[in-house]
Amino acid sequence: MAKITTLFALSMLFLVNIAVAQDIDTLSTALDSTATVNTTQRTVSEPELGLIVPPVGFDSSVYFHGYLSFLKRAAIIMYEIDDLDPQTVMSAATDEYFIKNNMTFLAKKEFVSVHGTVGFYMKSSYEDKGTKYIRYMVYAGNNNSTLILDIVHPADVELEEELLECMNSINYTR
Repeated sequence: MAKITTLFALSMLFLVNIAVAQDIDTLSTALDSTATVNTTQRTVSEPELGLIVPPVGFDSSVYFHGYLSFLKRAAIIMYEIDDLDPQTVMSAATDEYFIKNNMTFLAKKEFVSVHGTVGFYMKSSYEDKGTKYIRYMVYAGNNNSTLILDIVHPADVELEEELLECMNSINYTR
């Protein structure tokens, strides 16, 4: 059992590294091509885990900053970008972004959490080593900073309702 858990943790770390690298790379490209955005150095940091209420069965991770559910084989990676609003971050996810990263765009929606935090999420799918995954890229915050949730789970695990509740719990007031 320990061997399976270790293999799962390593595969989740691999997916997390891909997800974070894709977002940072795309954000840099979008900022370089947007004349109206100040392209000064931005700080990417680890926000407080208490900014969201994770779905039942998710525990804080020792492998990355966020939450992990071994049972559901799912991860919620959290990070924060200062001096950048959610709309600008979201604008980096263009059709070219999805094509470049071999993902299929499924949905895009704006939301307001129960705490009044405005946000956006995009849902996409991709396949890795024969397994289909669902990915939610969530951007919430204000004109000063953005909380980013990068959520990945196997497509055969139904988590949409719980993840929407998690997004609805965002309490981000920087």
